[in-house]
Amino acid sequence: MHQKDVVTQLKREGFKFIDLKLKSEGNYNVADADWNYRDLLHLHHVHATDCTVLSAYADSTTQILWPKMFGIRLPMQILSYRTAANKHAAVSIWLCFALTSEDTFLRISDNWTKVITHYQIGAPKFLSFALPIVSWLLKRSYKKLMSEDLPMRHRRGQLRFWGYRFKFDEEGYGFDKGTTLEHDE
Repeated sequence: MHQKDVVTQLKREGFKFIDLKLKSEGNYNVADADWNYRDLLHLHHVHATDCTVLSAYADSTTQILWPKMFGIRLPMQILSYRTAANKHAAVSIWLCFALTSEDTFLRISDNWTKVITHYQIGAPKFLSFALPIVSWLLKRSYKKLMSEDLPMRHRRGQLRFWGYRFKFDEEGYGFDKGTTLEHDE
C-alpha cells in the first residue's frame, strides 16, 4: 500500500492531514541509505530508542516504540516496508495522530545520495489545530535522527571509496537481516 492510499483511507475516517518534506544528502551510496533504514539493531544503540521489534521480514517490519510524554511511556506502533528498490514507507499511530512517511533514495553519483522524506501527518478534525505543533516536533526529531544516522552512512561511503564492499549490496538488505549479527566462518 502506498502512502497516498493510506492517507486516502484515513481521510475517509475524518482525518485531516498536512505535508512535510525533508531532505538529507551526503557522500554515501543508495545501498547505504537502504541499509540504514533496515538496520533494526542500531535503533537502540545509536538512537537510544526503546523499541520492541514484533516482526521482521525481508521487506517489512512491525515495531513498537516507547516514547515518553511527561515521564509516561506511551506506545507507538510502526509498520515499515519497502515499496520499491529505492523507496521505504512507514505508517504509525501515536495517541490520536497518524503519521505516514515515504523515503526516496536518489542516486546523484556513485557515492552521493539524496534522501527525500515525505511525511503526511494526520489527526481527527477536532485535533487538527495541533498538526503544526506535531510538524515542528517532527522536524526537530528528524534533525536529531540525521545527526546520528548520517555519520554511519558517510563512514560506509568512505569505506566504499577505499574499495570495500558490503555483504548484502547485491541482493539487498532485508529487515530480517537487521535483527541479528552474522559473520562468515
